[in-house]
Amino acid sequence: MEIPIVIIAIVLSLFISLRILRKAGKPKEKKMVKVKGKRCPDCRAIINAKREVCQHCGYVFEEKEPS
Repeated sequence: MEIPIVIIAIVLSLFISLRILRKAGKPKEKKMVKVKGKRCPDCRAIINAKREVCQHCGYVFEEKEPS
């Protein structure tokens, strides 16, 4: 007794579509990345810690003397 190719194709397509739907329903995990930054006292924007001038408002940060 042979199984018709059409039935095999239907079963495989249902199986594949169910797997795709399961993957689509799961939210991906987002990795949290810690960025070293500092807050501008004038405009309150967070900028890169290495910057000496705020790119948003032009505030100039004072250099800290190494202790």
